[in-house]
Amino acid sequence: MQPTPIQQGTEEWLNAKLQTVGGSEIYALVLGLCTTEEIKAVLPNYEPEISYTSPLLIGLKFLYGQTTKIHEINKLYGNAMEKPSVDWFNEERKGVAKCEFTRNFHIHEKYKQASCSPDGYISLNGKIQDFSTNEDITVENGLGLMEIKTARRQAGFQEEPALQYLFQASWNAYVIGLSWFCVFITFAKEYDYESELHKGKRIAYAELGLLEKIRAELDCKTFFYKQNNGIINLCLLALRRFTEKIIKSKNLEYSKKWIVFDFTTNNEKIFIQEKSIIGNLADSELQSQYGNRETIENEAEMLEKRYKLILQKKEIDSEINEIEGYFYKVIQDNSQVIAHAGEDYEMSVLPKEGGLKFTPTLAKKSLVEYLTKPKID
Repeated sequence: MQPTPIQQGTEEWLNAKLQTVGGSEIYALVLGLCTTEEIKAVLPNYEPEISYTSPLLIGLKFLYGQTTKIHEINKLYGNAMEKPSVDWFNEERKGVAKCEFTRNFHIHEKYKQASCSPDGYISLNGKIQDFSTNEDITVENGLGLMEIKTARRQAGFQEEPALQYLFQASWNAYVIGLSWFCVFITFAKEYDYESELHKGKRIAYAELGLLEKIRAELDCKTFFYKQNNGIINLCLLALRRFTEKIIKSKNLEYSKKWIVFDFTTNNEKIFIQEKSIIGNLADSELQSQYGNRETIENEAEMLEKRYKLILQKKEIDSEINEIEGYFYKVIQDNSQVIAHAGEDYEMSVLPKEGGLKFTPTLAKKSLVEYLTKPKID
């Protein structure tokens, strides 16, 4: 491991984060800069999963020091749950494994754009098993890396961690030279416990060391894995392609450096974040210098198509609002309304602070398949 890691929370750490790719970002680079064929060569059963960020947002961080803000309660909650999760893990694995909590930040010795913020280092006294291969992990495999995630309740229904988590933990282990890792996931036992009120209470419990009160509201899942060299090769390929784009951008004018990256058009939330940052980078002096121009090639058709789609979207939004309005009325007498879609999945609507929550309560992929499959009369 790196002999002199940087400490999280310091100015040195903040500056280092702006010029490195961390574990929470690497999956976004793989998703955006590697082909499906390249990914499936390593993960044959791969199905794309939404990432927390995008190559463009990471590029904006590198090029301009611009980042998006995390919702404050989620940031506080994620940090507060780290130490209690380590204590929880140590209780469950007593005599077999022990995790040492850390606030270290590491940069890879060779790839200076690669960094990680591990949640802990795990030492073994006994034997554990790789979740995907059932291979033994023993003391001979050395220290392991701990990755702690505070997930939505749906995570409790999943057989394996999200790809975002697996890539993050794998990358973090690689950066500090560890051969295996653990993903420790906590999630609410009940939907009510996902509210900001309950998250705030658990932050207070964490500060007071009241682990038993936290465990009364949360469940957890623990997954152990040996390092997958194929995943690391994908990560390094994505990092190389990202670095090439950053180098290419250096020859462009300040306000145009970001155009070497594509927008994330298949994720509305991230697309809005990208547009928000880029909207503040426009060079009005340069724009006025070149003035107006007529559309070229298929630009006119694109503009016309956009307006037609907006009209369609208004109609769709109106239908969605009608359905939501209906359930606002009928939910007054029930704590939850459930629609069973086959044997393996279901949808539900339940009241929450400030409105309603519509959600699939089991596997999303199966639900999408069910909803899009042609119905036979």
